[in-house]
Amino acid sequence: MKVEFVNPFIKSTLDVLKQVASLEPTKDKVFLMNDGFEANGIAALVGLTGKVNGQVVLSMDTEFAKHVVSQMLGGQPVRFVNKVVESGIGELSSIILGNASSILSTQGYPCKASPPVLAVGDKVRFSTIELPMIVVDFSSPHGQLHIYLAIK
Repeated sequence: MKVEFVNPFIKSTLDVLKQVASLEPTKDKVFLMNDGFEANGIAALVGLTGKVNGQVVLSMDTEFAKHVVSQMLGGQPVRFVNKVVESGIGELSSIILGNASSILSTQGYPCKASPPVLAVGDKVRFSTIELPMIVVDFSSPHGQLHIYLAIK
């Protein structure tokens, strides 16, 4: 994986969360992972095709997801993960991946993102088999977000 592929996802995530949820998470760690992982809360799986190919997973804990969707709804309280939260996280994922794809395209790597597939629950296992992942961890007072990039 080319290192220049990572920054568009970081920039897009930070920009979109600030814009749609008035949230400015802290980027914590960026590291390489060769094994699968377990997601807890809500995870959105998005495929990329074009000059950049692979899978991206945005995984967040339940509190983070509820806070973001609450902000997207103008501050309306969100108490449970339901269809509204799932729809909001699907939309958030589409916006983040769409923006990252646009940045990559301007850098000479045109690509398109598929609609997200959501997984809700604890200990949901993801594996990219033989493709290593770069993981970007974000934290906020409202929980954590992890981006898993298995792209080439």
